[in-house]
Amino acid sequence: MRILRLCLASSFPLASFSPVFAQSTWYVDDNAIPPGIGSFAFPYASIQYAIDQSTTLAGDKLVVLAGTYAENLDFHGKTLRLQAPAGPSATVIVGAPTAPTVRIASGEGAGMQLESFKITGGGGELVGSSQVGGGVYVSGSSATLIGCTFDQCGSGVVELGGALFADASTVFLSGCTLTNNAAIGDGGACYFANSDVRMNSTGFTANTSAGSGGAWLASGGHFLADTLTLRDNTAANDGGAFVFDGAAATLLSSFVLDNEASYGNGGGGALRGGTTTLAGVFFDGNVARDGGDGAGLAAVGAQFAVSGCSFTDNLADNDHRGGGVYGENSTGTFFGVELRGNFADDGGGAYVDGGSIEFVECLFANNVAQSFQAGTGSGGGLRGGTARRCVFHANHSISGPSAGSGGGARGSTLDHCTLVANTADVASGSDGSAFADCVVTNSIAWGNLPPANEVAGANLVTYTDTQSGVVGTGNLSAHPLFVDQVNGDFHLLASSPCIDVGDPASVLDPNGSLPDLGAFPFGQANCGAKLVYCNPKTNSQGCVPTIAFNAASPSVTGGQFVISAGNVLNKKPGLLFHGSGLSGAPFQGGTLCVAPPLTRTAIQASGGSPSGVDCSGSYAFQWTQSYFASAGIGAGVEVFAQFWSRDAASPSHTGLTAAVRFVTCP
Repeated sequence: MRILRLCLASSFPLASFSPVFAQSTWYVDDNAIPPGIGSFAFPYASIQYAIDQSTTLAGDKLVVLAGTYAENLDFHGKTLRLQAPAGPSATVIVGAPTAPTVRIASGEGAGMQLESFKITGGGGELVGSSQVGGGVYVSGSSATLIGCTFDQCGSGVVELGGALFADASTVFLSGCTLTNNAAIGDGGACYFANSDVRMNSTGFTANTSAGSGGAWLASGGHFLADTLTLRDNTAANDGGAFVFDGAAATLLSSFVLDNEASYGNGGGGALRGGTTTLAGVFFDGNVARDGGDGAGLAAVGAQFAVSGCSFTDNLADNDHRGGGVYGENSTGTFFGVELRGNFADDGGGAYVDGGSIEFVECLFANNVAQSFQAGTGSGGGLRGGTARRCVFHANHSISGPSAGSGGGARGSTLDHCTLVANTADVASGSDGSAFADCVVTNSIAWGNLPPANEVAGANLVTYTDTQSGVVGTGNLSAHPLFVDQVNGDFHLLASSPCIDVGDPASVLDPNGSLPDLGAFPFGQANCGAKLVYCNPKTNSQGCVPTIAFNAASPSVTGGQFVISAGNVLNKKPGLLFHGSGLSGAPFQGGTLCVAPPLTRTAIQASGGSPSGVDCSGSYAFQWTQSYFASAGIGAGVEVFAQFWSRDAASPSHTGLTAAVRFVTCP
């Protein structure tokens, strides 16, 4: 074909070749003889040249063939669809540092789309005194970006949105990857100002902000995203991964992993004002390094609803507060949330400073409050706030220079809570292994260590079972008779003295009886039981896949229960399948943990690293009310579930996790 082009060009003037019919699809090839005429046989040699032609009309499609295009594009108001069939690894737009690599700022409409390009370089648009939007600049327009890769945008000069800046615009990202982008101000990868933003199946990795929001900062506007992975992003100030600043935002079924806020709040994410909904989001391994609070999530002056999320192994370093979450002068609810293995000076799991924040049906487990400098090491699980029907298990308070207290909680209101195996390091000066300075009712504190130091400080305790025998109205000191205390099942046996002895002024239990003490009303002893069983299959990279569930009840009407898989191959399809029976049969080199017949959920992508093969992938499935209904699963049903994934290098081409067994609740 290339020889044919040369021969024809040598025989006839190129300008003599012009379309004789209306054309809506134009071709571009950087190896073509310039300027070209946009046909398949004689493509344009430049994307910008193709855009600028008078024959290129709004609604047309530009098919851009593989190549490296050293151009800064401006669509000048033309709403076009640009498509790169060879994909982002082979079709690269490299922008000079004098302007954005791509400029969409002249009223381009809803059909404006870039698909499967790699966008790099760019120096941004000068807005006021700031360079913004190194890779793509969108203002007063619409842009849809599908399957695009943004890499190393920002050029060290872009202040806001190293890869993407949008102002008063509508933006949709799907299946995109944003890596190694940087801003010397806010929004290492993206900055959204008063825009309508939608995202799905998109990954942000190793983006950096010298201000706030390593992956993005959304200021005002509306934001809706699901199935995102945010990993190894860094911000000097707030929001190692993201910041919602006065936005109306919703983030669903996503992973926020190993991000860092070096000197600000929210190693994973920060909420500054606005209204935010988070559901099915996993925050793991995030750090608020030096001078910030809330290693997983920080909310300051915000309104929020967080459900079905987990906060695990997050660290608020250098004597700061809220290992998992931190709330300051905010209003919100954490429902069905797991806070496990987090670390901070005060409030190992969570710290609440003013406002009105409640934790409902949450699990605080293995969190640590320990001070090394001037702090107190108080509230291993929770400091401040209100907890209702929560479990506090094996949290720790370890004093620093100042005496700490409250292995489970300090300075909190606890209603219908169960506190077991929490500790206060008496040798270091801590006290109150279960709780300190709390208002407690309808609760159980048993098996906290040491028992003699179970309660400390000024507490108001009523209708509560304590091992140390705290005096108060309706209190008792009798073994609560859990179903299986050793293995963490704190439902009550039928013979428990904690049944029907709660505060008669409190809301009755679901069966209409007087309130029971603790987090779980008797009569739901099996409902909500969850455990991991069976053996996973080691994948072709030598990794052992993990499976886990969040703290939410598997309620057929609640819809917040999530099962997730990690340590799986990146960029591979997978799905969760389930059934009503247990199995251990050999299957494709692993173990089929669920007995047929099997029901398969929708295929999803594992995400993770955008290139190469590793074990950075993950899956998550949320058991919504509509899904339970469509699957014909009601309350009181035992369900067994396991993830399958594609592993092309395995002899069977199959990956398998272990499995989860759970019993549904009303």
